[in-house]
Amino acid sequence: MGESRLAGSGIFYLHADAVLGTALPGGVAAIFENVTGQVTLEDESGYAFNGSVPQVTSTRMPTVVGDLIIDNPAGVKLSQETTINGVLRLKAGVLDNSIPFTLGPNGSISYEGGSLLYPVANETRSELPQTFVLEQNYPNPFRRVTTIRFGLPTSGYVSVKLYDLLGKEVQTLFEGYKPAGFHELTLEAGPLSPGVYWYRVQTAQSAAARQLVLIR
Repeated sequence: MGESRLAGSGIFYLHADAVLGTALPGGVAAIFENVTGQVTLEDESGYAFNGSVPQVTSTRMPTVVGDLIIDNPAGVKLSQETTINGVLRLKAGVLDNSIPFTLGPNGSISYEGGSLLYPVANETRSELPQTFVLEQNYPNPFRRVTTIRFGLPTSGYVSVKLYDLLGKEVQTLFEGYKPAGFHELTLEAGPLSPGVYWYRVQTAQSAAARQLVLIR
């Protein structure tokens, strides 16, 4: 629906397995602000957030959903504890899951360019990422240790390096061969000074960088 809103006294019914998309900052609730009629959003229905400014899902979204699509470079914040029984597709931006979600028995996560703010305990992934993926390190900011996670659709040479804000190389975290799949590296603060850094993961085909913050 983009930035469109519904209005009127009619009946709106979203069936399970159907997907409702919105670019409104207020998320699902903002779609129905001007509706005086009955609105029913079935459990297992799906939702897509594809705005260009930060969005919240809102508490109008059911607590049990099918597919959930995050496609907003500015980020999306989960508004309530949610069970995902379909696929959480992280296409762009960060899903702020400070309020946690749970994967149902058939739930899974597909990393397609986006990431989670916090890892999920019962996370189920596809065996191989569909594209090259670099997630936000966790925790961030960090004091002693943080984890960098990335995914490779094909095996090959990988370089993971840390840079300061001026672009000077500070540390090589990994350099060598990695098989296709998801991988994690641990960065220890050690002698590093507090401040803002960039970590960059590069393969023969792709490269990406994210910012991390070290505090004391």
